Amino acid sequence: MQDILEVLGYEVVTAVDGQDALSQLSTGQLPGLIFLDITMPVMSGRELLRILHSGRHPVLEKIPVVVTSAVSEFAQLEGFGCAALLRKPVKIESIISLAEEYAGIV
Repeated sequence: MQDILEVLGYEVVTAVDGQDALSQLSTGQLPGLIFLDITMPVMSGRELLRILHSGRHPVLEKIPVVVTSAVSEFAQLEGFGCAALLRKPVKIESIISLAEEYAGIV
């Protein structure tokens, strides 16, 4: 996913887990879009999503989040304000379309 987005001209920042992502978001440099895997170590994607949309960080709530997952937990995520839910394996066309829709072309 990172390679595809970088080839298209997007600046991509990655995180190893939800805690790392939250730490990076706290620096103040906010992304136009987050692609979030639900299954991550340390802090799951579900927990990060709950924090992003908890109301404690109003600026973070405005960032569109696209959840990617190989597991069928999508019904449990509908109340979390996801911009989109993508089942793995994710199609390249879906990645490109969502990046263009939510983050524009850099």
